[in-house]
Amino acid sequence: MPMSAARARATRLPQLTADIAAAARCAAKSPEKQDWFRGDDEPTTEWVARRKALRRICADCPVLAQCREVGLRLDASTADGDMVRGGMTGTQLRLLRRSPRHRASLDHAVDADRKFAERGDDERRRIRDLTAKVAAASTVTPDPRRATAARDAAAVQELRELRAARRQRTGWARAA
Repeated sequence: MPMSAARARATRLPQLTADIAAAARCAAKSPEKQDWFRGDDEPTTEWVARRKALRRICADCPVLAQCREVGLRLDASTADGDMVRGGMTGTQLRLLRRSPRHRASLDHAVDADRKFAERGDDERRRIRDLTAKVAAASTVTPDPRRATAARDAAAVQELRELRAARRQRTGWARAA
């Protein structure tokens, strides 16, 4: 499950978050999301000590690269120093996000995530429409197997291909 930073950058956001949910050390050590953020009235000395402990949890996490990548994509633009994600504080994430070395590739990854989500919406709509078409064709005829007749075979085949491609893209093909 460990992944290089370059591979994480090329991976779409849904897969990164699935990897994190499946293998993150923090889920076992500190499952509450608010534990990774400074409390409103938390004294600086307590936060610094807790932040160190949180970063130690991250240090040998098998999904550190994935978590850091998600932090760079989602949190870095608005993050302050009062959080820990991927072994970095919000300030560190923001500085890394702004660095010339990372800016272009992160912008590309964020744009690819947006396009992936848009394609997913179009794909979901197409799958829904094809499923309705195939279901309607099978209820019109007395024999449901007739839905695969020549006029509906293309819709059935397209539906199968869309579902298979989607499973492959989202990692479900490996699990199935």
